[in-house]
Amino acid sequence: MKFYKSIIFKLFIILSSILISFLCIIVFIQVFIVGRTYNISQNTIEKERHIEVFTDDFISKIIFNDEGINSKSTAFEKIQLNSLEDFENQNLISFVIFDKDLNNVKITQDTKSQFDPYYVDYIKNKIINYNSSIHYFPDIGNEMPIFRIYNKYKIPTKYIVFEKAYKTSKTDYVYVTAIIPEVFTSASSNILKKYAIYICLFLIILIFIVSIILAYWVAKPILKINKTASKIASLNFSERCEIKNENEIGSLAKTINVMSYNLENTLHKLSNANEKLQKDLDLQRELDLLRREFLGAVTHEFKTPITLIRGYTESIKDDVAQGEERELAFKTILDETERMDKLVKDLLELSTLESVGYKLNISEFYINNLINKISDKYENIARERNITFELSNYSDVLVIGDDFRISQVLFNFINNAIDNTPEKGYIKLSLENMTTYVKISIENSGKNINEAEISRIWETFYRVEKSRNKKFGGTGLGLAISKAILELHNSDYGATNTPNGVCFFFTLRTIN
Repeated sequence: MKFYKSIIFKLFIILSSILISFLCIIVFIQVFIVGRTYNISQNTIEKERHIEVFTDDFISKIIFNDEGINSKSTAFEKIQLNSLEDFENQNLISFVIFDKDLNNVKITQDTKSQFDPYYVDYIKNKIINYNSSIHYFPDIGNEMPIFRIYNKYKIPTKYIVFEKAYKTSKTDYVYVTAIIPEVFTSASSNILKKYAIYICLFLIILIFIVSIILAYWVAKPILKINKTASKIASLNFSERCEIKNENEIGSLAKTINVMSYNLENTLHKLSNANEKLQKDLDLQRELDLLRREFLGAVTHEFKTPITLIRGYTESIKDDVAQGEERELAFKTILDETERMDKLVKDLLELSTLESVGYKLNISEFYINNLINKISDKYENIARERNITFELSNYSDVLVIGDDFRISQVLFNFINNAIDNTPEKGYIKLSLENMTTYVKISIENSGKNINEAEISRIWETFYRVEKSRNKKFGGTGLGLAISKAILELHNSDYGATNTPNGVCFFFTLRTIN
């Protein structure tokens, strides 16, 4: 921002203008009013004395020296204007003399040329309205009335009038008025005029300095507010405006702080909403991906048995299969039909378990008895495949849950272990009582699961073996069903790699 557009510069100009104007008024009053009044007063006193001596002498000569003048003439008629001119020229004074009725006027030619006729009428009105108890310059303390002439527009002129009445006989008198311009003779006034320019320059410099300080002092809190507002504009809400005074600037700072707080909260809410929306979009993309994978998996799971059934059915229809081949065809069709039936049932069961509002049949049962019962069913299968089946020694453990669904989990975990245990391998079942819950583990020897795939083995139709080998008749839904059952029980579950294979585990709440 350019300096001449800043608030400091504008405040500086305003303050400087005000102070300089104030200075000019003071100088004007001092030089042209106070000094003038003082000098007029002093000069007037001196002039008054001088004029009064002259007029007294001049009038006395007219009255008492009647030589060459008709004795019947009045004193006003005896006045000769020529005798006034020398005194006027020597003292820069102009005389105007009136008779007692203020009708006739004696005035020299020079005076007549200098003065507006209005001034003569003004003097005449002043004499008529004069009150001896009022002086126009009361500090002079003289006996002669003194006043200033004002023009037609009521503006004071530079002329000051002395007026005195002289009695020339028992019934006659004249008014003698002397008009003088203002004269400045005071030494102090002249010195003031001489050094006024230097004083003014010093004061102007001082005013500029004071104006800069005042402008910065006034603008400083505004500059701080502007700094904070700039940070807010760049979405940095770490700074707040400092509130020192309860004035307009303090109110502005408070408003900006409130705006900053509200804006920060709003942006935080928008950020959270945006983050939630992003998560929802990611979840939607994940669901779409899972849906496509699910459809692909279902299609693959049904396509193979349908193809087999169709092929063997056509061979039977065309009498291509005879004897043992015909029996094999019937057996294959039956096996694949049962497998599809199991797949459909598993899908329906998974859908039921994942549906909203599904409730478990909760009861108390001994988990060790359930494990023994299920493991007995797999001893022959394990023996046929040359797999060692190990059961850890454990006491009775009473748990709470749905025993039917937990048995499904155990079946699925043991089936999965048998399917992935090599010949001469082992499967170990163990219980670990943790006071408030029990941990059931099924470990089998064999290959480890890739760490990147461990979290995905619980997905529908997901197999570590990408070829989807049907050697042991799995549908790929066992772990997905187990996951749904365990989540309904609020159990912890998972799979971890061990030095010799893989361990699946889950927990159940115990009853003490």
